[in-house]
Amino acid sequence: RDLRMSRGLGDVYKRQGYWAPPAIVSVHSTCEDEKDNNAVMGTVSVTGGMDGATRVKVTAGTKVTLTATPKSSKYTFRGWYSDASFTNPVELDNGGITATDTTKEYKFYARFERQYLVEGTAVTGASVDDSTGGTVTMEGKTSSKVSQNFLEGSSTSLTATARTGYDFVGWYYDEACTKSYSKENVIELNNIQENHSYYAQFKIKTFTVKAVAKQADGADVGTVEFTAPEAVAPGTSVTVTVNYGGSATFVAKPSKDGYKFVAWTDAEGNQICLLYTSPSPRDMRRS
Repeated sequence: RDLRMSRGLGDVYKRQGYWAPPAIVSVHSTCEDEKDNNAVMGTVSVTGGMDGATRVKVTAGTKVTLTATPKSSKYTFRGWYSDASFTNPVELDNGGITATDTTKEYKFYARFERQYLVEGTAVTGASVDDSTGGTVTMEGKTSSKVSQNFLEGSSTSLTATARTGYDFVGWYYDEACTKSYSKENVIELNNIQENHSYYAQFKIKTFTVKAVAKQADGADVGTVEFTAPEAVAPGTSVTVTVNYGGSATFVAKPSKDGYKFVAWTDAEGNQICLLYTSPSPRDMRRS
């Protein structure tokens, strides 16, 4: 560029100058989703020009910031590359690059990939809000509910662990636990190609307790009542189901005069030492 300056009549000074060539930086989004009509997986931009620009010219030595944004939660950004084949990853400086070379165009390609959500939820009984029965574990994380995104083709596993006093029932597709998926504690998910959501059902352990009233000679001289947690009609034999950690109360009542309660024994006739109360001379309780 010529710069002409005049200091006085007839005096003209001429200086020779030039503009420094700019550094050019461009960003590209070439990843398309074949499962969704080749939809573009993400958008890209670079600072140094208009908002949302994908190609800018800046003064040599200028630092520009590259931005890549997935189109939806179905996709994840995997990094910048210097080639469209994604073989040469680029290390950025806090998301930016300093453009110093004015003899070439800096080209950066954003790599996006599909991802899928895998979830595991602990359910106690039929309540998805109750996780007291157990936990689920995935990728080292244990909780009442775990979730994580995985790249297409990845593999993982879900593990169900029952807490003390509970049994693992199985894995289900639905939170109501009506559609069974697996009865194994551990389920393996290989070559993930879709979202997965499973529910691990746990149920409290139950025990059968039976009380029998009898005399050594076989005479029917007493009855047994079950009074907690619910009443059962009196009889010579009572069988109930009790939850883990729960309790049951049996009441032994002689039904004929001249008889008294002697002791509670097990099936082999061994006397059992129990906590009991005596509300009357005729009644003895086992808890």
